[in-house]
Amino acid sequence: MNRREAERCPVCQGPAVADSGSAGGLRCRLSTCVHNHQAVTCPRCRQKDLESVTIKGGKLQYRCRDCQMDWEI
Repeated sequence: MNRREAERCPVCQGPAVADSGSAGGLRCRLSTCVHNHQAVTCPRCRQKDLESVTIKGGKLQYRCRDCQMDWEI
């Protein structure tokens, strides 16, 4: 399969693989893509709408799109 025929992430358009356990049946191959973290809930406002996911010092850092809170796991 060539690169242009491969599945693409619906959020970032990066490479994706089939995964029946993920939303839409796809998992983005980029570990910091918001698509892979759709089950994460903001501890402040309880929304699941993330603005960004980053990795810093081996920990995942999240930012809520709704209330702009930052937290890490």
